[in-house]
Amino acid sequence: MEVKLFILICAFSSIFGQELSCSYGTDPESVYRCQLYMTNPDGLYSFSSIRGNHMQGFGNDDIRRVFITGANSTNMPSIVCATFRNTLKIDSWSNRIASIDVSSFTDCKKLEILTLNNNKILKIDENSFVENLELKYLALGANTLPEWPEKIFSKLRNLLELNLMNNKITNLPGNIFKNLINLNILNLQFNGIKDLKVEWFEELTSLKTLFLISNQIEELPVDVFKSLTNLTQLYLHGNKLKVIQADSFGSLQALKEVIVHNNQIDAIDETFIDNTGVQRLDIKFNKCVNADIVDESMTKEYMRNQLRQCFENYKILVTDTTTTTTTTTTTTTPSTSASTTVPTTSATTTTMPATTSDSTTPESPSCSDENLIDRVCQLEESNAEMQDEINKLKDKNEQLQIEVSNLKNITSKLSTALEDLEDKFLIWTTRPCSCH
Repeated sequence: MEVKLFILICAFSSIFGQELSCSYGTDPESVYRCQLYMTNPDGLYSFSSIRGNHMQGFGNDDIRRVFITGANSTNMPSIVCATFRNTLKIDSWSNRIASIDVSSFTDCKKLEILTLNNNKILKIDENSFVENLELKYLALGANTLPEWPEKIFSKLRNLLELNLMNNKITNLPGNIFKNLINLNILNLQFNGIKDLKVEWFEELTSLKTLFLISNQIEELPVDVFKSLTNLTQLYLHGNKLKVIQADSFGSLQALKEVIVHNNQIDAIDETFIDNTGVQRLDIKFNKCVNADIVDESMTKEYMRNQLRQCFENYKILVTDTTTTTTTTTTTTTPSTSASTTVPTTSATTTTMPATTSDSTTPESPSCSDENLIDRVCQLEESNAEMQDEINKLKDKNEQLQIEVSNLKNITSKLSTALEDLEDKFLIWTTRPCSCH
């Protein structure tokens, strides 16, 4: 019993030190990988090696995937990439990484996929990815970075997908997405963005899908999406939009799907429908209409009929704005005889929206009860978050399966070692004594 206890203590004593160790194996796709365990609570960089025994016939240069799980480390030591220089994929879900240093991924020059979702990253160096020119997928979602360096992505010209969701982002530098000329998917959902910047999207000419779900966006600036000539899907639901103006989009004939449900939209510029290739407009739970409109016809007549009230409201809004501007101009000119008639015209105009809205407002209570709209939006956000958690649990289940397999192997080896030691101990204790 004492021998067994001693062996177990020796086997697990390294857990309490500062170390990096790998459990090596192959994925179902026969990709040679390292299941990396990091015990580095002090965030040290001075590691000289990574412990672990390779499978027969394999070495460090054969590693193509590094999967980090249960990491008790506040940083990403540079020795990981220095050891596995040929790795194509690094996954670090739900760990405690708090900072990304300039040397963290320097030696992973072939890296194509980097996932750092759901860590605790508070600091990231502007030059963290300057050597990762082959990177195609980068996920930094569910962290809490208060500031983002302007040139952090400037070298990633081959990047296809960038995920910055759920980071409490309220603002970003104007040129942060500069040079991402091949980016297909940009995910900025579940943040706190209120004002969109035209500069963010100016060079994203290859972008096909843009996620801006559940932010605080109240309006779309002029020309904000004009440069996105290959955009096909735009997700803007769960914001605070009131008007859709055509001059925010320009002529985007590739745009097929626009999702804007759960906003406060009461007016749409009809030119928006004419200038884009939109075939689906999900505008449920808004003020002027409550519908998910799908129209694949070339004429878009069905969509126009469904949005007639929104178009009328927009015309009234523009007329009202013009009249207000004229009234303001008139009242500032003392010597005019028209000043007595302008208020009458203005008063007549201001009664029009109320009359039109009352006669054609949708009967659904969801279109008139803003509290209900907010509640539906919250439920949708909760559903998206739950789906995200389900995906995380699936990933953790995969990790646990790998760990269970590794523990079974360790247990088997320990059992064999114990039996061997017991046999040797028995031989040693029963051998004849040669002492006199």
